[in-house]
Amino acid sequence: MQKKIGLMAGIAAAILSITAVQAVPITGGVDFLGISSTSASGGVTTFSPADPWIDLGGTGAYSHTSGALVIFNPVSYTGTGAGATLAEPVDPLWTFSVLGVTYSFDLTSLLSADITANSIDLSGIGTAYISGYDPTAATWSLQGSGANERFQIDFSATSMSPGTGGGSSGSSVPDGGATVAMLGIALGACCLFARKLQCA
Repeated sequence: MQKKIGLMAGIAAAILSITAVQAVPITGGVDFLGISSTSASGGVTTFSPADPWIDLGGTGAYSHTSGALVIFNPVSYTGTGAGATLAEPVDPLWTFSVLGVTYSFDLTSLLSADITANSIDLSGIGTAYISGYDPTAATWSLQGSGANERFQIDFSATSMSPGTGGGSSGSSVPDGGATVAMLGIALGACCLFARKLQCA
């Protein structure tokens, strides 16, 4: 009886360990289009999108979001170019919902920021969120030209290796299909072994 209990505990532990690594990272990207304005005061530049923007559609986890209305929060920063520093994290930078699923992105730092009277070029990194997915490190960028014109945002989310701080990509998530197949084979073998022990 002790052997049977030990075997069942081992099977349960194997199932739990495999389930724990079955992360569902966000992949793909989405484009937005909208109107914005900028202002500068006391060395702080603020990019202010005029809500709502429109989702132009995307790929991966964003492939069925075209036409959604997107709500933005302003981005304030100091400095310029690669030396630009976010005044404070923007949580969320943008958010929208489609069929009960909420999509959002928290901007945590800037990679570059250049705004002139006739152009905008912003980029940064942060975390993407979608209902049912794991939070995923992602990049965000915006390029446009002309005062108070329509600007387009490009956004992408990919899984990141743990401990990289979003600096290098590389999926750390195992293939779900192969893992499930291996689990099925292992459980089948364990069941046969358990029956053999029971008969002995």
